[in-house]
Amino acid sequence: VGDTMAAHVGAAWAMVALVAAGENLLTNMNFTETSTATKTGAAGWDANTNLYHRVTSPTLDGAGAALMFQSSNPNVYSTCSQPIRGFIPGYNYRLSSWVRTENITGADNGATLCVEWSGNGSTYIGGAYPSGIKGTQPWTYIVSEFVIPTNAVTAHASVYVRKGMVGTAWWDDVLLEPVPPKAMETFILAPAYRGRITSSWPPQLRVQVSMPDLAQLNPADYTFSATLANVPAGAAIEVVTLSGAALPPNRTAEAVFKVDPRTGLQPGEYTVTVRCLRGGSVELSTVYNLTRVADTQPPATVWVDGQRRLIVEGKPFFPIGMYAGDLHPEDFDRFRGSAFNSLMPYKQLNATQMDWAHAAGIKIAYTVKDDFCGHSLKCNTTDFDLEKVTQAVNAFKEHPATLMWYTNDELGVTWADTLAGHQQLIQSLDYNHPTWAVLYEAPEINLYVDTCDTIGTDPYPIPDHPASEVREWANDTHRLLAGTKAIFEVIQAHNPANYGHSGRTPTLNETRSMVWQAIAVGANGIFFYSYFDIQRNPDVPFETQWSHLSQVSTQVTAFAPCLLSDLGAAPATEFRAAGGEPAWLVTRERWCTESELSGVGDGSVLLPDGEKAVVVFAVSDGSGGGEVAFGLPARLGTVESVTVVSETPARSIVPTGGGAGWTDSIDPLAIAVYVVRLKAQ
Repeated sequence: VGDTMAAHVGAAWAMVALVAAGENLLTNMNFTETSTATKTGAAGWDANTNLYHRVTSPTLDGAGAALMFQSSNPNVYSTCSQPIRGFIPGYNYRLSSWVRTENITGADNGATLCVEWSGNGSTYIGGAYPSGIKGTQPWTYIVSEFVIPTNAVTAHASVYVRKGMVGTAWWDDVLLEPVPPKAMETFILAPAYRGRITSSWPPQLRVQVSMPDLAQLNPADYTFSATLANVPAGAAIEVVTLSGAALPPNRTAEAVFKVDPRTGLQPGEYTVTVRCLRGGSVELSTVYNLTRVADTQPPATVWVDGQRRLIVEGKPFFPIGMYAGDLHPEDFDRFRGSAFNSLMPYKQLNATQMDWAHAAGIKIAYTVKDDFCGHSLKCNTTDFDLEKVTQAVNAFKEHPATLMWYTNDELGVTWADTLAGHQQLIQSLDYNHPTWAVLYEAPEINLYVDTCDTIGTDPYPIPDHPASEVREWANDTHRLLAGTKAIFEVIQAHNPANYGHSGRTPTLNETRSMVWQAIAVGANGIFFYSYFDIQRNPDVPFETQWSHLSQVSTQVTAFAPCLLSDLGAAPATEFRAAGGEPAWLVTRERWCTESELSGVGDGSVLLPDGEKAVVVFAVSDGSGGGEVAFGLPARLGTVESVTVVSETPARSIVPTGGGAGWTDSIDPLAIAVYVVRLKAQ
């Protein structure tokens, strides 16, 4: 069966340009204006060190000026910045520059640029950090597209070389431009995984259509249509129309087809075409390719279901593991029978190593992330990168240790088209394993929607940022992709000092909170970075850090059957105190049975046969803690009992408000898991 992916017209997601890009929000973009008031000599651009200077050679066009960084001391770090004036919170922006390097060395990814934003009181909120270049590279275009959030009060742009790196770098033509607003953004909600329809999923074909909340757009001027058609005839099977005037306040609606794709579609290829119309004219269309899989087709060995769970050999699987380098027999001996079930080695393993992994009960996210011409790969032919990916996939797509293909490790959006090509290739080569990409470009992660099957981000906040950054990045990933992809989040286990920065290793409490923050947002897999780092962290011995990660992973594994329960998500928790949900709290709710809770805590939670309970995972992101008044929607009935199963021994809480809810106290960085039994109705 040939899998196909969403073929977006003109971009990774549907858009209509309604206004031209605005002026550059940055002054002195090419550093031609001089100033004696800045250390750099360039007007508007300043630094707190003497590492940056305005120069007249080399420049991008051979004239004018550029900004130069030069350093031979890896312990001296600074950025060169200017404040951004006139930005509009909630709008989309594009940051770009041409960058050149000479002998930039160090553990990080080189010379780049960024935008950072802060809230009230100059509190850091987040930023956009595109990948840089290192070594000796000619003028290279670096670009990042992102939304400055609505709670941003101030922002600044910086050009810089990452911490711990030395050498020489130049920047020219630095721009920050508003991106033309989008009239339509679409996602295929079901079937989200490779457009596959089977005899069991999905019960409905669903497409999300949304309009950004921009003053220039009048929803009443627009109509949206979604057409289901067969291939190759192109005959329309069903058309769903949405009126822009009828969109709810959040300007988001779903086009839901009446046909049951499980029974109403014959095996074969189909398309869903979503059109944005204004005045009867089609201003844009985007096409999603679907496949109704034949009932005789065996299920994939590994795939992602409608709950965004990884299914391995027919059973839900929660990957929890580590990044690694090269691996030897003694490493697999250590992982055998441990709290970890997966590894992502940066080195492409050979057949013997894959056999060792399988014998140890370890699944491998197999890397093809370096197989890109012009990145890590020197190509002899135009398609040399595709040949390398093909060789790796064909070599190990039948191996029992293969879990998924690791296709992207923080490549910027300029690689999106190439990444999408690799995604299409892997889909054509391997029906049985998904791809996985990891990015730190969280604000622009929707631009990667066509480049992978599953996704994750890798915030490493400790010690420079709060642990709550994990929650924010995971939430951005889920929200910006409309919940369409399984999230396997990467959690910091290393000391930044390993990469020439100042820092420390996260504590056990920080690690536990970061892991559970990601899970509470919706992650169904966790990978720690990294196995080779915990063997060299200067402040925490390997045995101690291994023990910390094992403790957290053991707890997650105990709850995995509940997190992956077929019963699915329970209604969201309600909060009965004034002010609603505390800002520091994040929760995830699941329906679970007794068998799915059998490995939890001291085993004291007993449910009558056939009864299910609501399980609430409540996590402090570290920014606060205290008493919380929990409740459940009234339609669920009355709370009969509440048991805290994240503690040993388990602790009972007496329901409050006549069974309306319960009250408990959660410390900063702590997790509490409540099993809530409801009275029979």
